[in-house]
Amino acid sequence: MRLSKGQLLQIVLPAADRGKGQNTSYGVQPADSPILVAVGGSVGLFNAAADGVAKVQVIQEPICLTGQVCTAHVLLIGSVTVTVAG
Repeated sequence: MRLSKGQLLQIVLPAADRGKGQNTSYGVQPADSPILVAVGGSVGLFNAAADGVAKVQVIQEPICLTGQVCTAHVLLIGSVTVTVAG
């Protein structure tokens, strides 16, 4: 995917992947990248802030019976690679 600086990227999960009582996280790789910046208070929304290439990964962490995250069963739902220019 290609964006211009200042454009927004919104990741929306299909209904089948939402609301299963799992923690869902959206992370930019590399983690300290200035290319895509998460928009505070908006889940899955990123600002194209600098030229370059970055990847957004969507991960779900199921809740164990004890109410804690089961790190052994973390699921990478998907990722998108974004090129930001100009």
